[in-house]
Formats: sequence, C-alpha cells, structure tokens
Amino acid sequence: MKKGVLCLLSMISLFVVSFLSINVKADTPSVYYFSDDYNVSSFIGQIINNTSLTSNDIEYYHWETDFRTEFEYYYDDFDDINDSFVIFELLNGFESYYNRNNVFFTDELEDVFETLKYNGCYIMFICATDELIYESDNDFLDYVDFHVITSSKHHMILNFFYYLENNYGNPPSSVSLIFNYQFLQNFGGYSYFKSYYLIPYINTRYYNDLSTMTQAEALTYNGVDIYRENHSLGDYTKINGLNSYPIDISVEVFNGDVNCFGATDSMYNASLSWLETMADINPSYVYYYNLHNQNFDFDYIFSPFVPVYTLTPTSSLRTDLLPMVIDFLTDTLLNCKAAYDNWYGRCDITHMMITTSGTGWIQCLYGGNGSFYNCWDRDIRQDLSLGVEDFDYDDGSLF
Repeated sequence: MKKGVLCLLSMISLFVVSFLSINVKADTPSVYYFSDDYNVSSFIGQIINNTSLTSNDIEYYHWETDFRTEFEYYYDDFDDINDSFVIFELLNGFESYYNRNNVFFTDELEDVFETLKYNGCYIMFICATDELIYESDNDFLDYVDFHVITSSKHHMILNFFYYLENNYGNPPSSVSLIFNYQFLQNFGGYSYFKSYYLIPYINTRYYNDLSTMTQAEALTYNGVDIYRENHSLGDYTKINGLNSYPIDISVEVFNGDVNCFGATDSMYNASLSWLETMADINPSYVYYYNLHNQNFDFDYIFSPFVPVYTLTPTSSLRTDLLPMVIDFLTDTLLNCKAAYDNWYGRCDITHMMITTSGTGWIQCLYGGNGSFYNCWDRDIRQDLSLGVEDFDYDDGSLF
C-alpha cells in the first residue's frame, strides 16, 4: 500500500475493540463493517437476523471517538482483506477531519479502497458528508460499488445558494438573510456554519471586492445583511454590522428582500413562535428544516404567496439503511442499481436518502447547474486563483 498520503502517527489510540489489528478471516466469506456509530452492534444483529450470515461471518468495528485516527492506525491491515464485502459507515460525516495538515482524508480512502478492490473486495460507502463537499477529491469513489449519502442538509444549503443567485444575482445583492438558532445548531453551531458554509461562499462570490474590502464590507457594499439568532430566546446579531450588540429582529429595518432560514425546536410552540415572528417581518422566501416532523399551516402563518421550502430528514435511518445493506450483501449490483440509484455521483450506484418527486424543490447540483458552481469545489479555487488558505480565510470582520 502507498504511504505517501498517510500522516505518521506517534501515539496509540484507545480503541473500543481490544485487538491490535484487524481480524482477517481466512476460512469463510467475510463481511467487514467499520462504523462511527457506537450502537452499530445492534444493527449488525438485524443484518444477521435477516440473512443467512452468522456472527462468525461479520467483523465489525465502532470507531466513534476519532474515525480517521483509528482508520490510519489500522492502515496497513487493510492489505490483508481479500474477497470480502467491506462497508465503511460514517454517519457523522468527515468534514471536521477532511483536511489535517494538508493531508486529505479522501486521498487516504482512495489508497485503501484501491487496495481492497485489487484484493477482490466489494465496497459500500455510507456517509453523511455530501459528495459536493469533496467534489474535486472524489477519486476514491471509483473503487466503491455502492455509495449511500445519509444526510441531505448540505444539499439543502447548496440549493439555498442556488435559489439565492437565481433571485438576487451572482454575487447576490440587496437581500437580508436571517438564520435561527436551531438551524445553526443543526449545522454544527454558528462558528462551524460560518467556517464551512458562509466563508467559502463569500470568498468565491465576492472575491473581486475582497481585494480591497473586508468580508463584512463586501457584504454591506453589495447590500447584503446577515442576521443570526444568538440563542433560542430570540435576540439576534447582524454579523456584518458595526458591532455585535443584540438586535430586536421585529423592529429591524431590513435591506432589500428578506429570506428566512429556520429549523424546528423540539418544542412545537417554540417552533411556531419563531415562524410567527418571521411572518410579521413579511419575508420573500422561507427555508425550513423540519427536523421533528412538525405540522404547520404555512399558508396560514405567512400567506399563500410566500414560498416556503421545507426539508424533513428521515426519522428512521437504520430502518431505511437495513434493506440497502442486506441487498448489497445478498443481491447483484445490477439489481441494487435498479432499486437504489437515485442521485448523480461518481459512484455507479449513488443513493441520496431523500424522497424525490417531480415537484420537489431540492435539485441535484452535483457537477454544477447552468451558471451555478459549487463553492466547496477545490477546482473553483484554482479557477479563481484562490489557494486553500484564501478559500477558507476568515478575516475576522464577521460577528
């Protein structure tokens, strides 16, 4: 196995499993299941109960503490896996450790997956990170037989950017954006959301202005104001304002149209209260992440003339995954493709865990859509002469 992409580790990690190498089975057809889910053992039990496999046929590892570090620790052991089904499951995604010291996790995956494929293995990759996040670094998917994307929230954000540009130009201008606390929390909190979503978008869309302006100044110059709810009590900060003082959003004078972004609170009345507050502002568009599958009459809360775009994630992830994993282990890839291939991606079988219909608002934006381009794509940085540091650079001007 190639070693060029691997960071050498000088420490030994603590493992949930108590062996020092991957237990390679030589006598029976094998399944190897690597997961960041602490409760994966119960899912393995469901697989066994619904197939002819036994506990002797499946080796499983739960690396929930730091999947990448433990993946690297076992790096050489993957060489010894032959003629097996190998499933890598990252239900928490890998954005937080995608790039460590300019070594990309996708390069390490490519190295391991190429070896496994050479060794006659079938590979399933289950991951919460949308392929759009690593569109320039997805070569490893050439060796994957079945790719399942378990979270559609990244695509929701990218679709928002897509609609934002359709409605307000590229770069967008004359619009105010409001994000509620629950929405930001479900994208890792404001700091994470700013680093992984807002900053790359600002740096790629307003790059001409940023040669002479700060990020906050570029937004203000283009007539864009962004507000974030500081906590669930309802006060807001204008992130490109002159200071971080709390703002009463109900009396704020907004610049241009208002677009609102929210997610449900676990308490229905709290969710309804935020929606009613936004209705009083009279927004032009509302984007709502309905995490708790709550029922609202949006036409009554707002008006039939205000577009409300909602996304409800699956509440039964394991239930939905089970038939896919079983079919991967027991059926032909051709039948898997016919049953599950519903999304555009590099892998021949790519499944997005999202309900699709002819009238849905979420569009598959992989590979671009018309003049729209992916602000996370590292090829875009090269097109704009932006390095990694420039692409992710936060000048500290946003509150």
